[in-house]
Amino acid sequence: MNTNDFDIQWQKRMSAPNEVQNSVPGDDVILNMAKKAQRQGKTKRLWIPYVAAACLLSGVIIYGLTLPNEEVKFLCNSGCSAQDVIISANKIVNQE
Repeated sequence: MNTNDFDIQWQKRMSAPNEVQNSVPGDDVILNMAKKAQRQGKTKRLWIPYVAAACLLSGVIIYGLTLPNEEVKFLCNSGCSAQDVIISANKIVNQE
């Protein structure tokens, strides 16, 4: 190994810490890279509210269909009609 090769190697060794320090990105570069990655990861999902509303609506419809229908049963031994009993009950409810 001649002196010239040694000098070249010595210069490379001396400049190595500076090269490493210059090759590492700064805080601002890393911050910009992180922001860019976050923006790319976020996609607008506009369909989510519509799907949620459709699920809620279908649940309400199914629940409404499964509710039992109200039935009014009464016994009348004096020959009264259902219409007369409903009219009388309506009058009593409206008075209170």
